Amino acid sequence: DMDNVLLTPGGYRMAYRDAMRFRLSKGNICDQIPLNGLPEVFESVGVTNEWDMMAITLAILVDQVIAKAGIPNGIDSVADCIHWISEQSFAIDAIDFRKEILEIVPFASPGEPVSLSLYKASMNGSTNSIFPNLKDLNFLSMEILTHTADVFQSILTRTFQNLILGSERFEKAYNLKAEIQCDSYLEKFDQTNLSQNGLDWIEEQAKRGKIYPILFTARPSLPPKGIGNFDRFYSPEAEAGARVVGLQQLPLIGMGRVEYIANKNGRKLEEMLKPNSFHAVASIFAAVVRNEMTSLEAAYQLCFNNEITHFEEQNLQNAEVHVFEDSPGGVRSVIKAIEKLNSFDQQVELTIWGIADHADKVSALEKLGANVFSDLDSALLVFQKRIGD
Repeated sequence: DMDNVLLTPGGYRMAYRDAMRFRLSKGNICDQIPLNGLPEVFESVGVTNEWDMMAITLAILVDQVIAKAGIPNGIDSVADCIHWISEQSFAIDAIDFRKEILEIVPFASPGEPVSLSLYKASMNGSTNSIFPNLKDLNFLSMEILTHTADVFQSILTRTFQNLILGSERFEKAYNLKAEIQCDSYLEKFDQTNLSQNGLDWIEEQAKRGKIYPILFTARPSLPPKGIGNFDRFYSPEAEAGARVVGLQQLPLIGMGRVEYIANKNGRKLEEMLKPNSFHAVASIFAAVVRNEMTSLEAAYQLCFNNEITHFEEQNLQNAEVHVFEDSPGGVRSVIKAIEKLNSFDQQVELTIWGIADHADKVSALEKLGANVFSDLDSALLVFQKRIGD
């Protein structure tokens, strides 16, 4: 995995914090929310996309303020709502965001964005534990939770992408005026977690054919290598991360690769991205085949048509798969992928190397059978001894 494993995603973390601060600056609302500690809480329950994190954070805030101050009048948008919150005397720092996140997120269903799923659960479910006050303002709940992937409809996502890409690239990508003039947060704040010794070892062992490394990430990325003339904007954020780490020569199965094959087959991205088995199956195949498009197509045949090609069947027999992950969702993707492969009597063995130091994430990873380490280099040292070099 990339974020929080191969690299520290300072860009994403800073963009989450600063996008929220920019939008919640009135009345110093943002200063009362523990923004720096919330991403790890989200990741412990499988939420790895900052678009969802921002939307759910805001939804919790609005829901809790409405509970104390009542339903506001004359509110027509998220911006109006934020202005209304800034005028309230309610102590926002009394909100237990961690508790709310841990209680609410498990109601999300797989196969669609977490925020959208929680919106549906709040409107259609029999429980009143999911945004019980916000759902009385359906238009506001929809604006916050149902358009997290759309920069044109979500002011939070628009601000986040402005920061992530930098103002110049943002304006070129979306044909929108940047509200914040800045350089790319990814280029400014991402830092590698891989030592030079670790990088040299990976490159040497890969060259010798002893390991077959692959970058397995939910970061936005370009389509598969070799595909050109695509009809929409793909943000090369995974490629930027690979350059930071020094592993840009490796095959990479990121969001753009998965989205490309999903669109080609009339599927939803959320059916195929982590924590679904497809993402991990495609990554395992790409590690062996070294061709991203071929691997994606073969993974589609396995996961959706229950067919495995002769090449994968021969080359994965009795293989060992090692996943280095910080997210329970990524681990579940690989577990399900191995179960799928072994249903064809492949006898693939899986070892899970968890990378985390936040208590909630450590606990979640251990429950999935991971050996948890506080940093990547510590895990790699044990891995090196494990494979005998």
